[in-house]
Amino acid sequence: MHDKPLTPDEKLQKEFNRWATAGEGPKMEQHHLDITEKTIRLMNLRPGERVLGLGYPAPGPSGGRWP
Repeated sequence: MHDKPLTPDEKLQKEFNRWATAGEGPKMEQHHLDITEKTIRLMNLRPGERVLGLGYPAPGPSGGRWP
């Protein structure tokens, strides 16, 4: 009996959980924080403007949170 192939979302969740289990969270958080800060600066946001953040916080070892 063969298991059903993983969907792209399931593959992504599995990979993120593998990284979290391997202790890669802090390194990934710092890397993504740098990219996020640069992107926000390029957006030229003004006081009072808001940004809607869309992401993939899936449950698992990563805790389901974005840095």
